[in-house]
Amino acid sequence: MYQINYLAVLVMAIAYFAIGAIWYSPVLFGKAWMEALGKSAEEIKAGASPKLYLGAFVSALALCYIMAHFVKYVNATTFWGGVITGFAAWVGFVATVMGMNALFQGTSGRLYIIDAGYALVGMILAGGVLAVW
Repeated sequence: MYQINYLAVLVMAIAYFAIGAIWYSPVLFGKAWMEALGKSAEEIKAGASPKLYLGAFVSALALCYIMAHFVKYVNATTFWGGVITGFAAWVGFVATVMGMNALFQGTSGRLYIIDAGYALVGMILAGGVLAVW
């Protein structure tokens, strides 16, 4: 039986959350994301709350915990092996589900690419780091 490195899971959850803060900031895709949503910065700020950010962090923590199990289960012991595992998990569980949702909700391809891209970057990084830590 394998053991999970809980410190690595926590650190990667914090990193995943931080990547999201940068990803959705004006530095990267924040402006394009708001345009794709059809919302202003004021509307986004008005909807922000500690509960929202706590929920996002708990989600990142759960994702990293499960990713740690995935990399152990497939015996990924190198950074590249973890990246491949993260990519496979993204394709199988995130890109597909988000894609179906985008199709049925009629959201733009631009919004899908921004949101799914964040998950892709976070998951391949989490997979890589969790495989070697």
